[in-house]
Amino acid sequence: MRCLIYAKSIDSTWVKDCFPEVDRYLLKLVNKPLLEYYLDFAAILKISSIRIVSDTSIKEIENHFKDGAKWGLDISYSLARPEDSLKSVYLKNMSFCREEDLIILDGFFFIDYDHNNLISYFEESKIISCNDINRHLIYLSKDTPFNEIPQLICYYDQSISVREISSVLDYYKLSMEILTRKNKSYVLPGYSNEEDAFYGVNFIFPHTSQVTKPLMIGNNVRFRNNTSVGPAAIIGNNVIIDANTTITESIVYEDTYVSSDLELSGKIIYKNRLISGLTGDSILLTDNILVSQIEMGIMTSFFNRFVQWMISLFLVMVLLLPWLILYLPYRLLKGKPVSDFIINKNLAIKSYLDPEKMKKSSWGRFLLHLQLDKFGLLLLVLSARILLVGNQVFRNNTRNRKLINDLPVYTPGVYSLFESVDAEHGNVEIFYELEYINNCSTIYNLNILMRVIWKRFCHGYKK
Repeated sequence: MRCLIYAKSIDSTWVKDCFPEVDRYLLKLVNKPLLEYYLDFAAILKISSIRIVSDTSIKEIENHFKDGAKWGLDISYSLARPEDSLKSVYLKNMSFCREEDLIILDGFFFIDYDHNNLISYFEESKIISCNDINRHLIYLSKDTPFNEIPQLICYYDQSISVREISSVLDYYKLSMEILTRKNKSYVLPGYSNEEDAFYGVNFIFPHTSQVTKPLMIGNNVRFRNNTSVGPAAIIGNNVIIDANTTITESIVYEDTYVSSDLELSGKIIYKNRLISGLTGDSILLTDNILVSQIEMGIMTSFFNRFVQWMISLFLVMVLLLPWLILYLPYRLLKGKPVSDFIINKNLAIKSYLDPEKMKKSSWGRFLLHLQLDKFGLLLLVLSARILLVGNQVFRNNTRNRKLINDLPVYTPGVYSLFESVDAEHGNVEIFYELEYINNCSTIYNLNILMRVIWKRFCHGYKK
């Protein structure tokens, strides 16, 4: 059996209104992309191949799900025009659709089923039911022409139902229902050794904080002192919740910082956007409201900047002779391995040595041990254009420009917190940038500097 998935963008315009940078297929319900629920459903029905059709860019979806091997599925992708009907999409993908029996998922909706019951129904070869009066869920046998009215999967009992997600209110209500009443019906992310509680990796909270079930905590989450989270709270990946904040019956979407001294109930928090889960009203919070605390942390004092300047001057003096003796011959023989980097919040660009290019040769790796790739950046510190320790200096590409725009404050430095930890590139980067912004101080910066220098000297460049 095969499956064709098609959701026209016009069916989910509210997603772009409320979550501007999230693809509708990747919108997370209880920290799990909507499309992944579809894949779980398909795997239970022993569907072998899936074709995902979109009338917008499909690159982000393809990067996330790839070929489907993780789910034991063969996933392929196809583009449609916004005006294409389901019949047009079917005809354009005829070679895929006609080879086996076909299930079509048409529209933007959630398949409501009990994972365990559905497996037992299928294994006992019972007829699977569906109350889908709008025919979002369609079954076509191999020999059935599309022109004939497609039949629903069948009626037996209420083991399956289809729920449209036509607004942010539907999204909030469905998320709360999955967490509080149906968390055993689906495969949810995180580990759980207690009922109604799901935890991701790298979750840190002090003994003064309090969590109340049911709740879902994503990966790379930090709670500060005297925070209270739950009941009915969904916290996404890469989230920091600052001190004395209470969150109940709310969704904190991934890559979000929540300021201190807040009481949030019945809300969806997406970066600097606050949405009521009860009325759908949405407001954009200004930097002064949302990030007042982190701005105070990042605005380094004169003393801090003076200390950084003096250390930078010392490092330039130490590295100058090795740079003249070792780097200049390397440049003559190997060329100049540079890339464009972003050096401020306004996305100004400068070209500097790229350690990713230098590490390809043994000579370059030796220079990285000596941190000679940072010599040019240290000169920027002396001219007060960047800091010695700050946010990571990102390469100039679309992904990193978006990440910088998402940060409330961006003050790049030669050395960064991300370099000091054993972290992989990926979505965790924004977490460490938020972590740095929230904890910035002279002592904190000195600790980062010492860790990075020691790590680089002993182990070289590892990214």
